[in-house]
Amino acid sequence: PDEISIVGYDDVEIMAHLPPPLTTIRVDGDTVGRRAVAHLVARIEGKEADVPFECAADIVIRKSAGPPPKMQARRR
Repeated sequence: PDEISIVGYDDVEIMAHLPPPLTTIRVDGDTVGRRAVAHLVARIEGKEADVPFECAADIVIRKSAGPPPKMQARRR
């Protein structure tokens, strides 16, 4: 995190226990899955899918991410 930040996606539980614990983006997989299926079914039926692609996401800050290097230099 002093030189580069690493961020994962989907908050796989094991990532919280790695050295360093991985910062991640958490989404509701059930919501994503339901929207994907609704979109697919509409397209199969020849309809325009009126399903939002956006969904809420949370960032879980752990130790694999830090401030940009320029900000660190100012803090010293």
